[in-house]
Amino acid sequence: MRKIAGIAAGIAIVGTLSISGPAFADSYDGKCGDSEMCAYDGDNFRGNIFDRAGSLKSYSGYKFYQGGSIDNRFSSVKNTANTYKLCLYTKANYRGKSICVGSDKSRATLGAQYDNTASSNQFIYTG
Repeated sequence: MRKIAGIAAGIAIVGTLSISGPAFADSYDGKCGDSEMCAYDGDNFRGNIFDRAGSLKSYSGYKFYQGGSIDNRFSSVKNTANTYKLCLYTKANYRGKSICVGSDKSRATLGAQYDNTASSNQFIYTG
């Protein structure tokens, strides 16, 4: 009887996960899709990836797709949003020094001043 209850609980959990999965199909899937920030822990878009649509006030608790914190840890970035520029900030809540990447643009390196320093990002509408 306990075994059947355990199996039923497992099916319920899997069913719940499969229902909520498609809502996130184009964001945080380890692939650089449309309208996303794609950040890499290596130069030239290599290494671990973090992909996400939308602004983030703080990178605290966020991880690369393959694991490991993204806070102050990425070295190259792509902006695949075609009507928004992407600004990276060295502090949470869109504060500190910033570097922006135009719509549908990328930076193969963030340079010495911004390498491994980003703590938040904001998409800003450019029309």
